Amino acid sequence: MRAISATGNSRRGAPCARRQSGFTLMELLVVVAILVLLSSALPLALDRALPGRRVMATTQKLQSAIRDAESLSVARGRPVRLEFRDSGMSGDLSLQFPSTTRVVLKDGDGLELHALSVYPEGTATEANIFVSERTHLRTLHLSGVTGRVTVEVPARAR
Repeated sequence: MRAISATGNSRRGAPCARRQSGFTLMELLVVVAILVLLSSALPLALDRALPGRRVMATTQKLQSAIRDAESLSVARGRPVRLEFRDSGMSGDLSLQFPSTTRVVLKDGDGLELHALSVYPEGTATEANIFVSERTHLRTLHLSGVTGRVTVEVPARAR
C-alpha cells in the first residue's frame, strides 16, 4: 500500500495519477440554466392545461349534483329545485363554481334560465348547461322526459 500526501505525491517523490471526480463549474452552470428555462415554461403549460381541467371538473360536479337532486326528489316525494347563480348553484343542493369558469343554463329554445327542477317521477326541466372557460367548452343536456344527463364535448376540445 502506498501512502500519498495531500499534494498528490507519493512518499517516493513520484507524482501520483489522481482521478477527477465531480462536475466542473461550466457543467453546473449549464444544468442551472436548463432548470431556469424549464421552470419559466411551467406556468405557461399550467395556464393552458388548468382551464380544461376546471371545465371538466365542474361538468362532473354538475352531473353528480343533478343525480343527487333526482335521488333527493324521490326520497322527499316532491320536486327539487336547483338555482344557478354566477358563483355557484343553490337551492335544495349547493355547489360552488370556480371563479374563472362560466356556467350558463338555457332551455331548449336557447332562452336563459335561472333554475331547473327535478321531479320524483324521473322527469326534469329540459335544459342545456354550458360550462366554459377560455376556449374550453362542455355542454350538459338534461332531458325533460327522462331526466337523463348527457355531456357533449366539442370535437376541437377532445
